[in-house]
Amino acid sequence: MIKYLFLDIDGVLNGIDTMELDCRLSKNYSFNDIDFKCLLYFNEIYKELEYPKIVLISSWRHNPKLIDKLNETFKQFYNKREDKEEIKIYDTLDIKHSDKKRPQLVKEYITNNNLKLAECLILDDEYDYEELQHYETHRYSGLENYDVIEIHKKYIK
Repeated sequence: MIKYLFLDIDGVLNGIDTMELDCRLSKNYSFNDIDFKCLLYFNEIYKELEYPKIVLISSWRHNPKLIDKLNETFKQFYNKREDKEEIKIYDTLDIKHSDKKRPQLVKEYITNNNLKLAECLILDDEYDYEELQHYETHRYSGLENYDVIEIHKKYIK
């Protein structure tokens, strides 16, 4: 059973396609937006995994304003849904060691918190996480229905 979900944002809860559309509409090319289609699929995964603790591994963790924006987006989304539990960030990767690659930081987090590898799932559009359970999303689209189906097959028992 997955108890911890390590979450990247860019390429998971948004995609390059989302940013290009935002740029065409507002002339602002930014990774700072969440695609609500991706959030809907994420919510399905979150519920099917029975509400794991979310650890933010995204570069968004370096910016408190983006973390606040993300939590506010989750809160607004939750208030419009009838879900058992609100989506919220439980923890973030250590930002003091930003010279290390994300996979190394995730491994250290798992070790330092005495987590079992089988209890952890990483949603990210990049990096090789080697022996860790990692589901790679497509950076252009972020989460899609196909991903919900595949995650269900692989990680939900």
